[in-house]
Amino acid sequence: MNQTVHSGRRVRPAPGRSVKAPTRTNDPERTRADILEVATREFAEKGLAGARIDAIAEAMRTSKRMIYYYFGSKEGLYLAVLEESYRRMRAMEAEAHLDDLPPEDALRKLGSAGLGGINMETRLEDDSFNPVSQAGVPGEICGKGPHALMMYFKDPDKTEEAMKGGWFHSGDVGIMDEDRYITVADRKKDMIKTGGENVPTREVEEAIYLDPRVQEVLARFPGAKVVEVRRLAAEPPESDINADELNESADSDDD
Repeated sequence: MNQTVHSGRRVRPAPGRSVKAPTRTNDPERTRADILEVATREFAEKGLAGARIDAIAEAMRTSKRMIYYYFGSKEGLYLAVLEESYRRMRAMEAEAHLDDLPPEDALRKLGSAGLGGINMETRLEDDSFNPVSQAGVPGEICGKGPHALMMYFKDPDKTEEAMKGGWFHSGDVGIMDEDRYITVADRKKDMIKTGGENVPTREVEEAIYLDPRVQEVLARFPGAKVVEVRRLAAEPPESDINADELNESADSDDD
């Protein structure tokens, strides 16, 4: 049986040949960017007071001295993280070409929040988290992509609730038209359930505002399960308007 025997002696290169020593690449910009990336996660999870430079250095496999060399102090590192986060946000806004909507569409879609952004997936969901694709049907506005929220600070339960199915749930209710433009209708918690449909409180209020005698109106409901839309109006002094008349007027406008 052949065996390999290690003598323990250093093997010298053959005459005329040299052994290259391992080289170490020095890239200050890359090192700074890596520190910022690790520090961003640390500050996002624990805040300025709770974050530890030791933890950042350990994750980077470097020393605190190296971090202080680049950023001066913990506060300096935190400020650099904020500046880098803001820079990334502005870069994403520039990539989204938010000002490129044709003038004709801008006038035709007044009041609309527009289309989903570039590098983003946007959709509406019903209460069972199913996508809503039919035009004119309200649904919660959800997004997925680099522009979407990643987490709620120190609130894992709220994060889990908001990120169901991998989509960020904004809490805003939108209505999509035939061209896939989305108009924000209401907050989800302010939607009124009546007759098997979700009705935005804003629609109720706007219908009542059509009466020129109304100065202010508030639509509300007593709980999550509602069988009747309730309307309350602030009446001008010395007006003969009453709630029953407003109800009838709003109902006729809906027809």
